Amino acid sequence: ISVLSTIIKEDSNAKQGIKSNIAVAVALTFSVDVIASADGSAIDGIARYHNFAKWADDGVLLEPFYSLNVWEMRSVVHSNAKDEELVWARENVPDKFQTPDMIGKAVFTMVEYMPDSKGGRIIIADPDDPTKELPLTLENMHIYGGVCGTFCRFGSGVSQAFGIPASPLGQPGHCAFTWLQNVAEWILANQIRGWELSWVSKIVPHYTWKLDGPFIPLMDTVQQDPDSYRLSEKFRILASIVDPTLKFSLIEEATSICPLNY
Repeated sequence: ISVLSTIIKEDSNAKQGIKSNIAVAVALTFSVDVIASADGSAIDGIARYHNFAKWADDGVLLEPFYSLNVWEMRSVVHSNAKDEELVWARENVPDKFQTPDMIGKAVFTMVEYMPDSKGGRIIIADPDDPTKELPLTLENMHIYGGVCGTFCRFGSGVSQAFGIPASPLGQPGHCAFTWLQNVAEWILANQIRGWELSWVSKIVPHYTWKLDGPFIPLMDTVQQDPDSYRLSEKFRILASIVDPTLKFSLIEEATSICPLNY
């Protein structure tokens, strides 16, 4: 609440339209510290709001950004790349990838897989790696390459730089990532397993939604009918506070209204 209150005090436009969605998404995300991959510092949530609000005004984000709901927006603003890294990404991603259906694929051209040498410290540490003291910025990942952790961080960060929801995902012994292609489908990328063995919370500590991989496409489907989802949530919340004898009937009503909200 304090983050949202500060944003509204500093920008009255945060009460409506796309800026309202950015503000609420930032407030939910920055209710905990968001730590930068580059140097372990805490990212300033208020500054992140103002930067994304400005980028939205300047039209530098891809068109789908402007139609995102708050839940989708959280997977943009929760990037653990610093804001200046997001600017670097927009300036350096090849033009052919700067589209809603291609941005999540840029990593496979821009980052070299380096399992046993420079950059390998990201997930698999190489004690002789001469680059191990460098900050883990998007630019350094691009220059030096890395392994799966590099790919998931870079793929997510570059997508988020253009306003496209994305997130690193943990898998057994591996890192994948997901991104929202054309506001139509969550793509599971750089994966070795399916959604059922993918999680967010163990690899993104500041992930405040708390639900893991399989729930991402599920929630996306639920969001296609937001009115039913909201009404279902009201019944579910009511069931948590009423007399126990009424709980079952209220939960039954909630799942009848929105069967996937189980």
